[in-house]
Amino acid sequence: MDIRQMINNAEKQQVVRLILDALPEWIGVPESREEYIKESTDKIFFCT
Repeated sequence: MDIRQMINNAEKQQVVRLILDALPEWIGVPESREEYIKESTDKIFFCT
């Protein structure tokens, strides 16, 4: 398995958006959801 760190902010937001689209019950308020996506660029991401 190849694990790498994601550093591209647009890619991070895309991943978070895909996850939240699949799990709408996590954050049901659209404004909160968009804020969470925007703030995801400050987080450390790893992917396979």
